[in-house]
Amino acid sequence: MRSNGTCFDGQLLRPVRWLIACHPILLVMILSSSAAGGDTSILKPPNGSVVAIVVFEDLQCVGCASAAPALEEIARTENVPLIRHDFPSPAHDWARKAAVFARFFDSRSKKIGDEFRRHIFAEQLQITSDNLSALAAQFAARHNIGLPFAIDPDGRFVQQVQQDIKLGLRVGVQHTPVVFVVTTAANPSVVEVDDAEHLSRVVIEMKAKASKGR
Repeated sequence: MRSNGTCFDGQLLRPVRWLIACHPILLVMILSSSAAGGDTSILKPPNGSVVAIVVFEDLQCVGCASAAPALEEIARTENVPLIRHDFPSPAHDWARKAAVFARFFDSRSKKIGDEFRRHIFAEQLQITSDNLSALAAQFAARHNIGLPFAIDPDGRFVQQVQQDIKLGLRVGVQHTPVVFVVTTAANPSVVEVDDAEHLSRVVIEMKAKASKGR
C-alpha cells in the first residue's frame, strides 16, 4: 500500500539508514519501498552540471532532518548541486505550510531559502501548526526581510510545491527522504541511495565516469 509520502506510516518495516548514518543511537522503521514503479529517468542534473544529488523531503519528517546535513556536506565536498524537492505528507499538519514559507524565502535568495530549511529541521520537534508562522516571522526579521501577511497571494509558491509533489508521484516516491544521484554521463543515469556512505561512493563513481566521457 502506497504511503503517499508519509515519513512514518504505522507499519514499521525497515530501518531508515539515513537516520542511522547521522544518529547511530536512533533506529526508526518505515515502509520497505521508497521509489517503486516510477519513472526516474525524468530526473536530470541542472543545466551546466553532469552529476547532481536529488532529494524528495518533508520539512516535518524526522528522517529528512537527520539526512539533510549529510546531503549538504557531500554535495559541498564533491562540488555537485543538491536539488531539493518538496514532498510533504498529508499526514503532517504543518509540512506543506512550511514548504510554502521555504519557497517564499527562496524567492528572496536560494541561500536564505536553504537556511530556512535548516532552521526548520533544527527546530522541528518544537514546531507546531500554531507556532510555525511566528517562527517564520522571527527568521524573516533576523534576515531583514519583510514577511507580508499573505506570503503567497497569487498561489505561486503553493503551485511550486504541488509541482514537486506531482514529480515525486511520477517518480514513484512513497515516503521521505528519498535520495537519488542523477547524471547525464553514465548508465544507469539514476541511482537511488539510502545512506551517506553509499551516496558519497555513488557520486564519486559517477563523477569519474563523467570525466572519462562515458
